[in-house]
Amino acid sequence: MQAKKNILILTAFLGLFWLGAIAQEKELSGKVLDASNGRAVEFANLGITGTFKGDATDQDGVFSIRIKPDLYQNRLRVSAVGYETKEFLISRLIENNPLIINLQPMVYGIDEVDVEAPSRILYGMLKDAIRKLKDNYVTGVYSAELQYSESVDEKERNLTLDYTDLSGYQERTRRSAFTDRNYKIIEGVRNFDITPFANGLHRVEELLGFDFLRHPGNVLDSAFVDYYSVWEMDNYLKNGKQIMVIAFESKNPKYEYSGDAQIESLKGEIHLDRDELSILEISASYQSNGRFRYGRSFFVNEELADINDTGELEYSVKVVYDDIANSKKALKSVKYIIKPAKAGAENSSYELVFNNFSQGEMSVTEKSRQYYDDVSIFSSGF
Repeated sequence: MQAKKNILILTAFLGLFWLGAIAQEKELSGKVLDASNGRAVEFANLGITGTFKGDATDQDGVFSIRIKPDLYQNRLRVSAVGYETKEFLISRLIENNPLIINLQPMVYGIDEVDVEAPSRILYGMLKDAIRKLKDNYVTGVYSAELQYSESVDEKERNLTLDYTDLSGYQERTRRSAFTDRNYKIIEGVRNFDITPFANGLHRVEELLGFDFLRHPGNVLDSAFVDYYSVWEMDNYLKNGKQIMVIAFESKNPKYEYSGDAQIESLKGEIHLDRDELSILEISASYQSNGRFRYGRSFFVNEELADINDTGELEYSVKVVYDDIANSKKALKSVKYIIKPAKAGAENSSYELVFNNFSQGEMSVTEKSRQYYDDVSIFSSGF
């Protein structure tokens, strides 16, 4: 009887202790807004320095993080592609909860960019190509069949997916790129088991994120192209059209216009149809200090830099656009290769190819993405 009484007392004590710990936690919540126009900044990253704890804003710029007292003296870092990064002392933020955090759009001064006369012409051509996106690329609903392949160490997987884009290149925002593109796995084959859980995850979403013309905040965004040095690299004929190859490089690349939180260097080339002023292909090579399991955009604090998932690495991407209907173009393929700097580590490669385009039709009728592969079958001979 006494033992039962002691257990009840201990249970009550632990319960009160747990409630006290929960009570000490405070919720830090609010909105992240564009300081220039008051609009919500969707998918902004919020991270507590010295930890992996954080959140990302939703499509309305809203976030919420529960914070324990031992983190009150840490800082909250707020970042988003296309905006200047800000940091705040958490103890001061809690006093003003709920919050409105205003991010300033990135701007450049003429003294920050060394522009030679020949380069001015190239900048102008690239900006004209960006302005003509709606003229040269599909707007409105279209569908396609996706072929996805990956090779990581000795693991290989091929997937076939249905894909529907509800707006095409009509609106160039992260909101549209996230909400309007949907896909589901139809079939597939792999030579490895999908347990543990992480083995079932594919990288279709990451490959779609390299659509330079659909996403803002890169070298093919008129707000940021001036951050890159550009020069004419080559010319060639394709189907009777004159194609110019424009090389680009950023001497001091930043997350705000590269999409990589650990970026060290970035260079590449753009293949431009001089007659239509349309982009046919873009290749880019990145050097990065690491990539976390949460993606290349995840911010890492200096105190955590030695425990990232990959260490230093190089990766490259080649993105191709092609005609799909009525001389209108769309994303045709993305090839992504990761080269770890660690001795003995093998390259990883991923590819996404679009086929069987159908403009005006929806093959995926629900707004959804199938991030996890529970469809493909195992084959040891694959």
